[in-house]
Amino acid sequence: MKKLLLLFSIIFALGSCGAQNTKTIIVTTSNPVFAIIKEIAGPRVDVRYIIPPGASPHTYQPKPSDVYKSQAANVLVYVADNNDGWAAKLPGSRNLLQLVELLPREFWIDYRGEKVSPDDTTITTKNIDTHFWMDPLAVKALLPALADTLSKLDPQNAATYRTNAELFSNRLDLLHRQVDNILHNVKGRTVFLHHPSIMYLLNRYGLIYGGSIEEAPGKEPSPKYIATLIQKIRESGAKAIFNEPQLSDKAVRSIADEANVSVYLLDPVGGTSGRESYQELILYNARTLAKALAGD
Repeated sequence: MKKLLLLFSIIFALGSCGAQNTKTIIVTTSNPVFAIIKEIAGPRVDVRYIIPPGASPHTYQPKPSDVYKSQAANVLVYVADNNDGWAAKLPGSRNLLQLVELLPREFWIDYRGEKVSPDDTTITTKNIDTHFWMDPLAVKALLPALADTLSKLDPQNAATYRTNAELFSNRLDLLHRQVDNILHNVKGRTVFLHHPSIMYLLNRYGLIYGGSIEEAPGKEPSPKYIATLIQKIRESGAKAIFNEPQLSDKAVRSIADEANVSVYLLDPVGGTSGRESYQELILYNARTLAKALAGD
């Protein structure tokens, strides 16, 4: 696979020699990264993403055409080494930007959904939950560093990055208030997931994490684990379990039948109609949680 990617990178690099592009090209891995960067990019910045809607960033296998996108990039932006770290291994010379490194430590949470102490030096970005974009205030917190970093990598658009980051920050305050209002009546309810990808949202808005079928995509749970999870769902009084469009629904449907709960769809990635922008993605998930947890 590596040899094939390298071969295509050479072919595409040779084929693009002499081509001129007056726009800065920022290539991102997935829709959430694209949506955030798009908010602060101006008209002279061409923002693209690699992973198609419906695919999981964790398990995505880059295609030769992705090498071409990578080669064209002035900046390649990804979430984290333990999320979509394959992006950093794509052949080609470019500026790499790992978003999780810009997230202030006070916003870090672990895989159990618990806050990480800023004083705990044993915890690094390699062993925290990296789905930080599910919390609008976490995204707001990294905007100053993101705008500064992009300004250094692309000085000609520095003023645009900083101005748009400030405007986006204000919109995130409004989004936070909207989500807080949407979830107000279901705070304290227990949430069971297929994969723990919305922990930042649960943590921010006072929802309780009950457990997941898969702690990591593709990691099959044991029969004993499943039996314990079903018992937890029954004892919690939960009315639903949540799947993701990037994952199979077979296990979720089976557990839902055993536990006598409904199945709802949460989407941590988006990129489809009604979930393309950052605001649309977060509001979709908030409204789905509110409906499911209320039992409507």
